[in-house]
Amino acid sequence: MHNVAQDRRSAPAMTWVKVTDIKGRTRMEARWTSASSAVARPAAA
Repeated sequence: MHNVAQDRRSAPAMTWVKVTDIKGRTRMEARWTSASSAVARPAAA
């Protein structure tokens, strides 16, 4: 059980983040982040 949890935390996860550029335009970018980061839930939509 503990090994599964550790693998989940250490495995990279792709999350969609909203990025705002200098001109104020927003876009969605896919970022590879650790699953233990603040945004650990991949966007379903």
